[in-house]
Amino acid sequence: MRNYFLRYDRAARLAVRTVTVDLYMPYRHLIHELFPHAIIIADHFHVVTQAFLEINPNPSGVTQI
Repeated sequence: MRNYFLRYDRAARLAVRTVTVDLYMPYRHLIHELFPHAIIIADHFHVVTQAFLEINPNPSGVTQI
């Protein structure tokens, strides 16, 4: 992924103001490195999914024994 974004010159990457991603920590580190002026916005789908799994850790309804 790093190589993909490095195809854009530094000036273009510095102009990026927001980046929307999931909550995977390595993505966040990469964004801070390559887009230092960007604000990271958590992707709604992943936030809701993570919250659902915290509330309901067994969403399939199958009880593990």
